[in-house]
Amino acid sequence: SSGINAEYGQHMSDEAEIQELNVRLEQCFEEIAVVKSENTHLQGQIAEKNSMKIQLADFEVANADLTTQLEKSQKDVSKLKCKVKDIADLENVLTDKDEEIIKLKD
Repeated sequence: SSGINAEYGQHMSDEAEIQELNVRLEQCFEEIAVVKSENTHLQGQIAEKNSMKIQLADFEVANADLTTQLEKSQKDVSKLKCKVKDIADLENVLTDKDEEIIKLKD
């Protein structure tokens, strides 16, 4: 009967080991679920950051366009200032001529 007891004891220790392994397996599944959840959260954050990068790139393009437009406008303003000066010079010349004509009439 000691052989049967030993066998029974071995069986019980195998059962205990299986039980322990099952508990550890459950814990592993729980850890996997946590990691999966964190992974999903991180993927969401990555998608958000990628979206922001795309928006930033769009803003940079728009900024470059506006800078180009601004430079062109500044050149146009400079040209207009030159024209205004030319007109003022012509008005001065005309005023001088008018004065000469008035003197000649007198």
